[in-house]
Amino acid sequence: MSYHKITNAVSFFVFLMITLTYHCLKVRSYRNKIKRKNLQIKSLQHRIKIFESSSIFETIDDELILQSTELNERQKEIVILMLHGFSNTEIASRLFVATTTVKYHIKNIYRIYSVKNKHQLYNKLIVKNDTIARIE
Repeated sequence: MSYHKITNAVSFFVFLMITLTYHCLKVRSYRNKIKRKNLQIKSLQHRIKIFESSSIFETIDDELILQSTELNERQKEIVILMLHGFSNTEIASRLFVATTTVKYHIKNIYRIYSVKNKHQLYNKLIVKNDTIARIE
């Protein structure tokens, strides 16, 4: 064999080895990404199971809130929409009022129930034995 043929063969072999190494590293990188995504999916599935088994949405009765004497009619509507997971903007558009008006009512609702946020409000309005439980 001539020198040029050997040099070309070696160059081609080196090129193949570099290409193979590059692709092996890419495959390993993709496998790691897939593993991370699978872990994220499993974590989200676990969170969904916890959310679905959560009894808060099953235990809040809109009718009991509507019968409450502590809130005016607009506040009752806002509380019900809040408990069903609507944002302030979504509540405002459903009730045809400004977002600042919704925030004003929410502030007053928090004051009435002596809470600081939605989570505390949810905890105060959990239904127990067909009545609204007021946790003091």
